[in-house]
Amino acid sequence: MVLAPPRVLYVEDDPGMARLLQKHLTRQGFEVTLAGNGTEGLQQLMRRSFDMVLIDYWMPDMTGLEMLAEMQHALADPPPAVIVTASGTEAVAVEAMKQGAADYLIKDSMHEYLHTMPERITELTERRRLLKAKQAAEAEKEKMILELNAFAHTVAHDLKNPVFSLKGIASILMQDDAVLPSHQRFVQAVSDISDRMGQIIEDLLLLACVGGQQVQLSRVSLADSLAAALNRVQFQIEQSGAVIETGADLPEVWGYAGWIEEVWVNYITNAIKYSHRPPQIRLGATLLPDGRVRAWVRDNGPGIRPEDQQKLFTPFTRLDRSKANGHGLGLSIVQRIIEKLNGSVGVDSTPGEGSEFFFILPAPAAQVRSERPFQTAAVAA
Repeated sequence: MVLAPPRVLYVEDDPGMARLLQKHLTRQGFEVTLAGNGTEGLQQLMRRSFDMVLIDYWMPDMTGLEMLAEMQHALADPPPAVIVTASGTEAVAVEAMKQGAADYLIKDSMHEYLHTMPERITELTERRRLLKAKQAAEAEKEKMILELNAFAHTVAHDLKNPVFSLKGIASILMQDDAVLPSHQRFVQAVSDISDRMGQIIEDLLLLACVGGQQVQLSRVSLADSLAAALNRVQFQIEQSGAVIETGADLPEVWGYAGWIEEVWVNYITNAIKYSHRPPQIRLGATLLPDGRVRAWVRDNGPGIRPEDQQKLFTPFTRLDRSKANGHGLGLSIVQRIIEKLNGSVGVDSTPGEGSEFFFILPAPAAQVRSERPFQTAAVAA
């Protein structure tokens, strides 16, 4: 494939200087178009595309900076521009860069700038090419993510009703005396599988929602979101005999209440699932020196090996410790939620000493760190 030579527009009111640079750059493989003043240069830019614009600073109809400003206003995607002058000052150079010039060159009397010009043009045009390629790749990636989110949402939604119907049928059969006792375990298995499938579907719907939904961020009370999460998992707390302790006076964060509640639910249910019996779980939040808030959930489980900790937030990854039912989506959803709220997630764990899962979010304002002791919030015998 033969690449077209870089197209350069040189706006220069001195015909001799213009032809000199045109001749030199043409020898180096560039295609050079000349314009005698700023107005003519703008007309050329409106007619065709260029990879680079060289603009003389002093021109009869407008200065190079004025033409640069017109370019930025008139063109949706203006090419890189270099201001060229024989008598510029540092102040002019600074102003040129502020207005969007890619570079600023001095026309010295020995014409040394002619020798550096080809390399500089090549560097700037290549930088622009790479930037546009990166932007195109990012746009394509974003499009694919939106399409995948839409696909996941559609598939999950279509599966939801059949799975819930299957669960309902299993519930009816479990209460039917006509079902032989020897067959009850199969009906129970169908019911359990339906529950797991239903949870996977709910997670897929949440994942698709987080990926495609734009939410309005606001002040969120960690205490309120935690209370709502504990209410949702009360059954698991009672069934497991878990002791849950929460810190007093949890601070506020800047985020979205519904998503933060989902994070609490995920962390708490994982802590119940993977802790020793009975689960001993502590929850709280700490104001960091930089003004962010670190919320955490500590368990009394077996801990996680350092080599496994990096895999925890990878979608569809389950570690050896995950002997309970699971499908590896939960923590990846947590990470996606918190990152979309301009925060971060992580885990601190030592094998044999339990784990602490945390998330960090911006705080709406400076808040006083609470030093009060933990209080028992829920105890199940």
